[in-house]
Amino acid sequence: MYCMNHIRNDWEILKKLLNCSDDKLVLMFHSLISLMMERPPTANQTSYPERMNWETSFRDNYVTPLTTNITATATNYRMKLNEALTKNKKNNIIECEINQTLVMDKQYRSENLPNLWRTIGIINFDSFRAYYMSDLTRINDYPFLSVFFKHSKQIELLKYLLPIIKFVQILNAKLGYQLLRQTAKNMNFRQFIEKESNDGRKEEIFNNLNTAFNDFKLGWNTVIPFVNRYQCHELPNEKPVMGYNLPVIFGLVEPRDAGIFLCAILDYLVDLQNQFLQEVILIPPGTCKSLKFLDEITFDIELAILKTEPVIPNGYCLQSLRLDHVRSGNIINFAWNDEILAYSQRNLAIARGEDIIYDLTKIETELANILVFEKVYIETLPDSQLYLETFPYHMELFQGCMRILSDIKNLITQEPIPIEKMNSLGFSKNSRLEYASKSTIDGSLNFWPSTVPEELVDELFPENLLVANTYNAYTFTMKKIEQTMKKQVYVAKNRINDLTNLNQTEPTDSINTSRRPRNGRLKFDAM
Repeated sequence: MYCMNHIRNDWEILKKLLNCSDDKLVLMFHSLISLMMERPPTANQTSYPERMNWETSFRDNYVTPLTTNITATATNYRMKLNEALTKNKKNNIIECEINQTLVMDKQYRSENLPNLWRTIGIINFDSFRAYYMSDLTRINDYPFLSVFFKHSKQIELLKYLLPIIKFVQILNAKLGYQLLRQTAKNMNFRQFIEKESNDGRKEEIFNNLNTAFNDFKLGWNTVIPFVNRYQCHELPNEKPVMGYNLPVIFGLVEPRDAGIFLCAILDYLVDLQNQFLQEVILIPPGTCKSLKFLDEITFDIELAILKTEPVIPNGYCLQSLRLDHVRSGNIINFAWNDEILAYSQRNLAIARGEDIIYDLTKIETELANILVFEKVYIETLPDSQLYLETFPYHMELFQGCMRILSDIKNLITQEPIPIEKMNSLGFSKNSRLEYASKSTIDGSLNFWPSTVPEELVDELFPENLLVANTYNAYTFTMKKIEQTMKKQVYVAKNRINDLTNLNQTEPTDSINTSRRPRNGRLKFDAM
């Protein structure tokens, strides 16, 4: 049973690779056996190098000639069978004519027009792939097609990337800095759409949001079965199915909790495009005419002519962009269409009706224009592993932007705090700059830890603090906190030492007391 399962599996793989039916594959094997009987191969060798040479010779002399055009192989063997049946007068003339296995001279073909009745091959993706793979030299002659066949199924998923990004950006624009995290967990997508469209009364907004969400849902549900992990995190087998009743937090970018699924989908899709393009630009320059447009055109002033100058060592140029900057033409949007195979024709020779010849040069050029032209390598955000900005929740500004004070320092020239006012945190006014006190003591920004009472901040924080003093004030405050913490640690350490010393002396007193007799004197006192 084990061996039979392997045979069936290999049989199905051969049918797929050669794009043939069971009957044709059977005829091919019979033809192979007949060829081996006519020209017996040399005996197999025992050593590894000899065995490898034997297998190579067997492939070149027996297998390749029969699999290069399996239609011709099957037809030729049918003709041999029909010749044998003709001698016994057991063959069907009409069937032989349709299959074109009947021996037909020029007059017969002129009078009966057998080409009108012959069977023909079907032009489709499987036939195209089988034709390409039937000759190993085509991998070198048409290298882009080799990369295409490797990624042909996965890259069709990339058409869902832009709809997903579009709806995520809508959520960011509508809810950013306004939505509390808890609200995002409670509000579902239906409630979001109804709220934004005033319960559907704003018909245009309702239709636009509904369409955008349906596209987002289709992309999510199509892609997520292929996504198994995000960075070092394994995703659960039961993944959320996108629908109107799911909380909106699933549509917000955040590399943790519910947001990890969206991040994983974006990572998976972006990686598909980046890996495909990386393999394309690894094709040696000059070996693939269909990728000529990847060469950068520069103008040489000295020679006064246009020349191709590669930007990267392998000779091809590829632009890189952030995901939030890409246009629709920068993302691969591909679905296989048999119309691409219009550059093909059937073999008009007798008994070759199922033999299809594809113009690989034109087909490769067409596919390269669709899949590579103007496409970009998508890069992550600066100093981040994300492709889109993390969703900004309400009251979590400083938690999500830990570098905001450094950014303020870089954007606005900071002024030193006067020495005489350092202790009281008093600052001089400057009419050129806005006061920072309102934004700094604003509780919604979560500038101060929850352990600091808001009333205390309102009472003690100076109202004349400038934005130009913000960074210095923060560093001064943090320094004071650090000094206070060190002092607290020092005091606590001394207290622990005191308690330790006390514990070491108390047992001795206790023992001495326990030895004291009832009259309160030790026996040595009476002496």
